[in-house]
Amino acid sequence: SAPQVPLALNDPSHQTAMLSALPPVPGDNSPVLQTPTEAALAAGYGYYLGAGASALPPDAAKFVVLITDGAPNCGGTVAGVTGAVAQAFAKGVKTFVVGIPGASSYNAGMSQAAAAGGTGAPACSPTGPTWCHFALPTAANPADLATKLSAALAAIKGKSASCDYQIPAQDG
Repeated sequence: SAPQVPLALNDPSHQTAMLSALPPVPGDNSPVLQTPTEAALAAGYGYYLGAGASALPPDAAKFVVLITDGAPNCGGTVAGVTGAVAQAFAKGVKTFVVGIPGASSYNAGMSQAAAAGGTGAPACSPTGPTWCHFALPTAANPADLATKLSAALAAIKGKSASCDYQIPAQDG
């Protein structure tokens, strides 16, 4: 019902505050084998479209980045995740999906969610080989994963910004 990291514009003046709000997790591997994706998205979208909506300008691009290491469980399903993503997209919130190592058996579900969230790559397919989500299936070590995840997040940042501008009509 309330995020650990507050909603804010993704610009230099807010990035430091957002990063400092992240909880420390060194050595924390919990919850093990638990991926409550559907419930987490429902809570996140609910906050984002409800109480958190006032934190952003009305014309700000709205998006969620789902980073997961596996299929939804804890009562959730692929269909439930895809449905939640599609409902949020219908309300103006795009969802980017990133699968980190451990998630490759869930590529079809992650691609379905990315496509439903309006962020699938051109000519992507939930059956591959061009996935609709960002697939990071392997990492040699934590530094390698950090590099790959940083590259995916940079690509998402580039896709999330709008390049559409209203050009006023000329008089005369």
